[in-house]
Amino acid sequence: MTLAGGAPFAPLPAVAQTVRIEACTAAVDGAQGAYVSGTAPQISPEISVSCDWASAATGEPPGSAVVCLAFTRVGGPALRFGTDEIPYDLSAGAASGPVLADAAWAAFTTLDIPAVADGQGATTRAVTRIHLRLPDEPAGRAGLYAGTLGLEGYVAASDTGAACDGTSGRVAGGTFTATTELLVELTAWCGILTTEAVRFGVLEGGGQLSEAATGQGGVAVQCGEGAAYTLYLGDGLFPADGERRMTDGQGHSLPYRLCKDAGCLEPWSEDGLAAGVGGVGGVGGVTKVFGEGSALTTVHGSIPRGTRLVHAGTYTDTVRVTVAY
Repeated sequence: MTLAGGAPFAPLPAVAQTVRIEACTAAVDGAQGAYVSGTAPQISPEISVSCDWASAATGEPPGSAVVCLAFTRVGGPALRFGTDEIPYDLSAGAASGPVLADAAWAAFTTLDIPAVADGQGATTRAVTRIHLRLPDEPAGRAGLYAGTLGLEGYVAASDTGAACDGTSGRVAGGTFTATTELLVELTAWCGILTTEAVRFGVLEGGGQLSEAATGQGGVAVQCGEGAAYTLYLGDGLFPADGERRMTDGQGHSLPYRLCKDAGCLEPWSEDGLAAGVGGVGGVGGVTKVFGEGSALTTVHGSIPRGTRLVHAGTYTDTVRVTVAY
């Protein structure tokens, strides 16, 4: 056949009524993250599924299919760094969505089934995500925690109701597997859990203290296992003449000291911070290693002997607490 101008005319190839899958593959990307000050990272790996289609005398009509996936936490439900572990779960849809059980099938997304010309082929791709659910402030040592995530999947015909039960509606050739390494960095971290006020109780007024009045409080911290940290105490709101002072809000004050020991021979300060060298082990602070001994550090207080108690009232001060790690 020729056109009016004499040019030859080639008819377009017929579009196949059905197609078959030649192969499907899956890839996982973005399965890494790092903690920041003990706060869990938001890790949502992307799962991409690609299928190559070809025309076929019998197969699937053009439209859409369902992508069914099942995940397995290879080696167990924890990331590991040596003997330390960080547990984790998986969820779909949103980070706060239902937890996925290992090897449990679920419908994740849809995949286009293309219209393909006779003797031709096409590739379609679908993308979805899962979410790692990690705890805040894990107890393990700082380090790079690793695990392996296994993925199994298949393409299901949409007319099966997307049951994704592992067997129903599987499209021939539409199965695939993948594995990926999960990597989470846990950096050293510490936080102040609670503080207990240093209380001196009720003092008898009208004279001078014949003996120092004492009290004690405390600071509790939470850190990663084995983290070294130093606690510093500030000068309070009303320092004068090189001493901390409590006030009654009426212009009267009482001197007091905060110390590392019950006899108040070792002052507790933030001199290292003020000098710009107040990291772990800085001058004036108390240095400890988390996990060795109590997480509560006692703060000793003293109102010096000879302090005049003239004006009745309630005397208070607020002191800044800093943890360096």
